[in-house]
Amino acid sequence: MIYLKSVCVGLAFVLGAFYAIFFLAGIVLRIVGRPQGQDTMGFSISLHLPIFWLSFVFFFACGYLWAYRRFSRERTGTLK
Repeated sequence: MIYLKSVCVGLAFVLGAFYAIFFLAGIVLRIVGRPQGQDTMGFSISLHLPIFWLSFVFFFACGYLWAYRRFSRERTGTLK
């Protein structure tokens, strides 16, 4: 059960991190973007880029390891 909970927390970390990244990117693009009528910047995400998968694995691992350590300590009663 600890593994299942840890996987769910890892996926939640990924979704939260990507939401925060897109939110911040939207703010930056709005500030830096050019007015209408001029060339505007395009923003796209490709699932074929390694940086997408590396960031996915990084955020998932952070969430998974954090939750696994926390749930393991709860089970043994050493959580303070």
